[in-house]
Amino acid sequence: MSNRHLLTQANVAPIDENGVTVGIVGTIAFAVASLICWMMLDRLTVSGYRDWLWICLTGTGLGITGTAYCWRRS
Repeated sequence: MSNRHLLTQANVAPIDENGVTVGIVGTIAFAVASLICWMMLDRLTVSGYRDWLWICLTGTGLGITGTAYCWRRS
């Protein structure tokens, strides 16, 4: 038996070390989804999906909070 390991980890640099970029992109996506849901609120209410607006608004708020936290941390 040899002492070589069967699995080795690739030497790849991380894409985003602090999470700010991911937070900004996610927050923008939730903000755009919030605007779309707000413009189509009548149709969402009839279909029974009015909660989607509140889900998108909550995602936007949490995204802002998380991005601010990551920004301060970095």
